[in-house]
Amino acid sequence: MDPIVNLDSLEKIPPTVDDLDLFKEKDPFGVLRFNAPIPFGDAPELKFIIQDFLPSGVLGMVVATGGSGKTMLLTQMAYAVASGIDFLGMKTGEPKTVLYVYAEETNSEIHRRLDRIREWNLEESECINLHRLCGYGLDLRFKMEGENNFFEHLKKYISRFRPSLVILDPAAQFNCAENENDSVKQALYLLSKL
Repeated sequence: MDPIVNLDSLEKIPPTVDDLDLFKEKDPFGVLRFNAPIPFGDAPELKFIIQDFLPSGVLGMVVATGGSGKTMLLTQMAYAVASGIDFLGMKTGEPKTVLYVYAEETNSEIHRRLDRIREWNLEESECINLHRLCGYGLDLRFKMEGENNFFEHLKKYISRFRPSLVILDPAAQFNCAENENDSVKQALYLLSKL
């Protein structure tokens, strides 16, 4: 038999994470969360870009070895979201604005990929909601400051066009620091600010 717990003897749970002494000094990115109180009541409803697959407002990553089809998969996803057609049997809803930054593909290769997708989907649409940037041969590294800062250009684009989905492919082309670990942390931090 479980012992009876006297609830009056338990320490009161602070109403928010900010009220915990543990969080008075946050990590440099302001995202550290240890043992946050469990919220009660109805959880906010998730909004999805792709039904039950890709939530809106989250940072995600597709990781696989080179040449395994990541770019084609992401191009198909971008096309589906931008045109409002199903993606792998999942609903995308109304067409949405999508920005796809291709860092390693030429304009010709992007064109060929989109032609194949249109053929597969028996679709003739120009897919005007799919904004494509061919960054082949350009310095697209995220930098905290300085000239040729692609991140600043990306921020301006996003604030102007408000895409529902932004794809940066491949992630390695946007790294910005001297070592790989710092680079990934810095890129994720910057992306979380968009």
